Amino acid sequence: MMPLKGLPEQVARQWQANLDDSQSMTCVATPDTEFGSMRLVEVSRGCPKACRFCAAGFIYRPFREHSTEQLRKEILGTGDEVGRVGLVAAAVSDYDDIAAVGRAVLDQGGEVSVSSV
Repeated sequence: MMPLKGLPEQVARQWQANLDDSQSMTCVATPDTEFGSMRLVEVSRGCPKACRFCAAGFIYRPFREHSTEQLRKEILGTGDEVGRVGLVAAAVSDYDDIAAVGRAVLDQGGEVSVSSV
């Protein structure tokens, strides 16, 4: 395989040191799927476990989390009904404040789901 003319042989890694500098929520418009009416929210990148069989702990190193306040602001601050919120990460249950984020969604009448990665 050869790179196209004018393009680098290797692509430089793009890395976000502070996840709060980037948006954690995305809108995926897929009405006929399980995630059709769900807001997907990234809570962290990478994985703190570094299992030898899994690439996520190595490729996205170091493990980083969005702050709880940033997640609350993005999820609850839209002015829309909270609805269904899907928390997404390689290791969602390792997010330090998962209970607080989940409680904030539930307190606003929303539903919480976690990714199965």
